[in-house]
Amino acid sequence: MQSLRWPLLFGSVLGILIFTLIGSFMFTGAAAWCIGFVYIAYDSLLLSFMVVSSQVAVIREDRRRAAGPSPILARAPRPTLTVLICARNERLVLPECLRALAAQTEPADEIIVLDDGSTDRMVEWLTAAYGLTFAPCAAGSLGTSARFPQIKLLRKPNTGKADSLNAGWKMAAGEIIVTLDADTCIEPAALRALRDGFV
Repeated sequence: MQSLRWPLLFGSVLGILIFTLIGSFMFTGAAAWCIGFVYIAYDSLLLSFMVVSSQVAVIREDRRRAAGPSPILARAPRPTLTVLICARNERLVLPECLRALAAQTEPADEIIVLDDGSTDRMVEWLTAAYGLTFAPCAAGSLGTSARFPQIKLLRKPNTGKADSLNAGWKMAAGEIIVTLDADTCIEPAALRALRDGFV
């Protein structure tokens, strides 16, 4: 019976809505007024149900927090996370994006900058700033750093953002993959909040 509760509720609400819509075109006079009152009652009940449901959810969440974390959840490992940044000629904004990622309360396990054929010395800046050394790979050449092992740079010809992201997707080692534009600065708790959604 518990499994039928939501389908029955949804079916009832849908039935009332369809009845009022059809009735508003079919009936005239006092009957049409009654249809209007039925719709107002339906709308009020639906709104009341949503308010009560949200209050119940808040109460349950407060009780769960007061009880403390579940021992099973407390022992669960945090999922690994890869950030893919597709960039073409983003030398002026990419440093701020990377600084925002470095300031995360739970930093990414891997950050892959996908250079889509830049011509504005962005690659040169990344190479110098992070001490990257390059080796050939399937999509182009991959820069890695001994000092910053979580930072990688994939250099490839200009083939478009979608193709660059597909190449990065194949390389990514994280269980969660986040894609960012190079001009994006995320809040310090953003990656932690994303991980929270998977534990």
